[in-house]
Amino acid sequence: MSIRKGSAMSDHEMIRAFHIEQRDCELNHDVAWVTKCSPDDRRSVLNIRLEAWEVGDPYRTGQPLCAFETSWPNAQVYSFTACLFNAAVKLTRLVEDSLSDRIKGRTRF
Repeated sequence: MSIRKGSAMSDHEMIRAFHIEQRDCELNHDVAWVTKCSPDDRRSVLNIRLEAWEVGDPYRTGQPLCAFETSWPNAQVYSFTACLFNAAVKLTRLVEDSLSDRIKGRTRF
């Protein structure tokens, strides 16, 4: 948890940035995000799981293309909304890597 106080709008801006990251990833990579937040077995800890599912998945695997999971609070010192935005950025990178790996796998001889 952060010891520095942000401005009154800092949480709002982090949530806004999260939504922009989600929208851009979904539009650019043709995926749909699922966000799950649940309590952990440890006291006062939340688990956050972001999943990216391919829209019109031709493989119909029943599994997400990729997922990122974290908990809050954790070793990094930041707010919940900053943790959520950080997870969104990491999921976007995973989506890009997963799609790139799939393309590379198809072009091998």
